[in-house]
Amino acid sequence: MDNARLQVENAELALKDAEDKLAGAVLEASFDGVVEEIIDIEEGERISGTVPIVSLIDPSEVEITIDVGEMDIDKIKMGQSIKVSLDAFPFMKLDGRVKNVPLASETTSGVVTYEVVAEVDPPPRFIMQLREGSSALAEITIGTEENIVWVPNMAVRGGKVYVVKDNNQAQEQPVFTGRIEGDYTQIISGLKGGETLIIL
Repeated sequence: MDNARLQVENAELALKDAEDKLAGAVLEASFDGVVEEIIDIEEGERISGTVPIVSLIDPSEVEITIDVGEMDIDKIKMGQSIKVSLDAFPFMKLDGRVKNVPLASETTSGVVTYEVVAEVDPPPRFIMQLREGSSALAEITIGTEENIVWVPNMAVRGGKVYVVKDNNQAQEQPVFTGRIEGDYTQIISGLKGGETLIIL
């Protein structure tokens, strides 16, 4: 009986040791993800605890890197809203926000840029279709203004514009201009939205 009892105790100890080893062999990720790559290792091969063996992707976090020029980087702030258009899904625009604005720049062929990182919120059904390195176009909202009148640059001549009045006659009208964005000039005062201009 003593020998049988000792054999049972030894078997229980061996079982507990095997269970502990099995528990230590299970890898648990800190998040739910998708296996992107399994590093080439052989069965039974001993590896260090610091050696990565599996590459995981967290589909719940989607980020985009935006190259911003040095003339515009001061306009970019944390939390600013962005709209992202993906080349692979031109019918869809993703909402997002600026997550990180770097202090250090990168220079390529003499052009200085800053890699701004933003996080976006794709619809759940599209998450698994997104691919790392995909091309995209990002629009960052740097501010909002209401009731602002913009006219083509060519319509402004020496602080004046020519407005078509009710009698179909052109009338010279002084305006106070603001900033210029591309082909358009901001009119701060002197002109109302909906008026018809003549471009000389």
